[in-house]
Formats: sequence, structure tokens, C-alpha cells
Amino acid sequence: MTYRSTASDLARRFALLLTAAGLALALVSGGVRAAAPPAGASNDAAASRIVAVADIHGAFDELTGILRTAGLVDDRHRWIGGNAVLVQTGDYFDRGLGVREAMNLLMALEREAPRAGGRALVLLGNHEVMNLVGRTRDVNPDLYAKFADGDSEKRREKAWAAFVKLADARAKQLGSRPAVYDVTREDWMAAHPPGLLEYMEAISPNGAYGRWLRRRPAVVNVDGTVFMHAGLDPATAPDSLDDVNDEVHGDIEAFDGYRRYLVDSKIILPFFTLPEVLAAAQAEAVSLATLVSRAKEGDTAAADWLRSLNPRHVDVIRGVLDVGNSSLLSGDGPMWFRGFAQWSDEEGPALIQTLLDKYRVERFVTGHTVQSPSRVNDRFGGRVFLIDTGMLSSTYTGGRASALEITGGAITAVYTDSTAVLQGGGR
Repeated sequence: MTYRSTASDLARRFALLLTAAGLALALVSGGVRAAAPPAGASNDAAASRIVAVADIHGAFDELTGILRTAGLVDDRHRWIGGNAVLVQTGDYFDRGLGVREAMNLLMALEREAPRAGGRALVLLGNHEVMNLVGRTRDVNPDLYAKFADGDSEKRREKAWAAFVKLADARAKQLGSRPAVYDVTREDWMAAHPPGLLEYMEAISPNGAYGRWLRRRPAVVNVDGTVFMHAGLDPATAPDSLDDVNDEVHGDIEAFDGYRRYLVDSKIILPFFTLPEVLAAAQAEAVSLATLVSRAKEGDTAAADWLRSLNPRHVDVIRGVLDVGNSSLLSGDGPMWFRGFAQWSDEEGPALIQTLLDKYRVERFVTGHTVQSPSRVNDRFGGRVFLIDTGMLSSTYTGGRASALEITGGAITAVYTDSTAVLQGGGR
């Protein structure tokens, strides 16, 4: 291969890379297998009673309260639901302080329910996948203290020293010091309170919670009812629900791989948040694009360096900068789509029927969009149930815990102080 063709190819690839860098800037600014395998999108076993609970956001007491009301756990939070199926539709992360307790309970119920003939199916929401890629903007700062221990200060000092070493090396390599590597000790310590490093480790691919989270499905089908966090755009919906899970898990795995590569390449450190990862990748993209320009102008040293570059390098940088278009963060993707809540009464029935026919199911049940007033809503003739009622009332004024119960021919909204039949059951 001649140098001319090599430079031309790299120039085209970097043009795509720098286009993605624009997305990185927006994201930086704030825009947008050990235990049993996860339940798949298809589930053929009949369930006599299904209970679905939506967004928790760290509201642990409210979660246990609604589970007790629904007859799924006792006062000690042990499973008493018999052969019932519990489906939690994601978003146990962020905002509240009971995130760890909620995860511990859900993990325990996954183990306990099958012993009584039941099941507990825990799904991923957009806040889980945000955290898995390091987008921690909605984490309650006080939550980190729950992950701290007696060695946290030593870890912070060690991490700061590692950051200084990395930042100095990158500044030398890049010929300048981008903002991501230009942080004072005071600011760095403020941005990395005790427990943050442990939190990032706990949700990493090798962390206790991280391993569990990466096995959770994004969507399940129980007896013809599809449960997921957000929804699906009929225009881009895949051929099968299993494809949704495959795409989400594939994108998580891909980003984990990008992060490992950047750590191994000494571009980031393991505890970098997503804005830091994006900023570091963008700095690398700009530097590499400059080298391409110099090589095209005849700089043989730049050309030789580019020839020695790991072929995967550009693909990783571009993949990182394009994460906003992935199923994990895209507004039209399965973790974020709000059409079920936003479609008009006129357009919605035909759109949802397209999905029901595609997957041969009866209805969708989703969370994600807080309902006002705080009650479970059904739409389009009972083909969609929206069950996020703002369980974390300290964040959502007037919010309350709720569950959706499907049993026999009846579908009922369950609150801690009342119930409301939404379909069947003599409504």
C-alpha cells in the first residue's frame, strides 16, 4: 500500500471521527455472565399473577412498601409471592439514596422467588445504562458515601497521583494540556468524593453490581405482555424482541471494550466518567487529525507514526465519540423512546398496533415517563400501560409508589392505600 492511499484512507476515517466529536462536545456539556442467565425477551411459561413495578430511583422504603402491599414480600423483605412473577422495569439507579439497598433486594428476590415457583425479572432502564458507561450526572452525591470504607482516602490519594502522572504524560504527547487533563488537586478531590472510586468499581464489568447489571435484559415478554423501560419506535423496531436485548448488550460490551482499550493505551484511567472519557477521546481525535494533515503535506515522521498506529485505535476513538447514537443513549433508542406517552390519541392506536402485530403480543407495559397525576395510565384501548408514578416523591412532587397487577382477565393498578381496576374484572 502506498503512503498516498494510506493517508487518503486515514483522512476519510478521521473526517468521520471528527464529525462524531461534535456529539462528544454536546454530551460533555450535558446533552444527551456468573449467576443464572437473564430472562430472554420471550417467556413461554404461563404466569397466574404478574406484578410490575416501575422507576424506583433509590426510593427503597417506597419499593418495599408497594411490594408488601402487593403481597410479594413480608416485613423482612423476603419473598412470599408464591408463583407470582415480579417484573421491575428499570431505573433503580440515581436521584435517591437507596440505590444499593434496592439492588440488593432485587438480587435477593431473583434468587428467592424461583424456590417458591415464582420469578423476579429485573430489567435495565436508561439510568442503569447511563451509569454503566460512566454517565453519573444524576447520582445523588451523598450516595457515594455508602460505598466508602476505611481505605477510601488512601485510594483517593493514589488515584490523584495516577491522574497527575497520566495528565503530564498526555500533555507531553499532545503538545498541549486539554481541559480534561488540566485539573487542580482541589477541584479533582471535590469531583471525586470518598466512595466515588468504589462506586465506579462496583458497577464496572468486574464489579459485584456491574456483573449483575450486564446480565439484565432490556425487555421481556411474559404471556403476551411486553415489559420494558421506555418503548420502541415502530419505524426502527427490530424484527424480534430478542434483537433489542442483543443490541443493548452488544453496545454495553462494545463500550466496555473501548474503555479497556483507552485505559491500556494510557489515555484515560479506569474511574473516568463518560464526560471525561469523551473529552479525552476528542483530544486524541484532534491530535490524530492534525497528524494526518501533516502527513498529507509530506511530513514523513507523521506518516511513519500513523503507519505504526494500531488499526483498532481510530475505530475505538470513533466508537467512543459516537456513543450518543447507540441504543444506550439515543433518544429514539429502546432505553429512551417516549412515544408511548407522547403519541396523540389519534396517531397512537395505529402505531402501537404495528408493534403488537410485529411481535404477536397483546400489550406493552413501560415506565420512564412520570404520569401526572401520579396514577397508572392505560392508553390506546389498553394496549399500553404507563406505570411510572414518581415513586421517589422527594424528587417528583406528589409522586407515589404503585404496581400493575395482571391476573386472569383483570389488570389492576395497586397503590399502598387503594386499588383501581383498569381492565376486566367488571370494570
